[in-house]
Amino acid sequence: MATAYITSNPGRELVASFFHYLEMRRETRARRAVYNQTFRELSALTRRELDDIGVARSDISDIAREAADLVR
Repeated sequence: MATAYITSNPGRELVASFFHYLEMRRETRARRAVYNQTFRELSALTRRELDDIGVARSDISDIAREAADLVR
């Protein structure tokens, strides 16, 4: 009598994919929250305050993006 063994579990792979999706979504939300907060705080500063910290208003988006990329 022959015996066949199934080595993969499609259900387990589906669950793992779902949890991976949830984790990626959580990370994306966290990065977006950091981006929004950084952008909002820097945008609220006056030109003089931005000059004091060495930031041009045109750089705010780039700085916020860099801050968001640090979230992992």
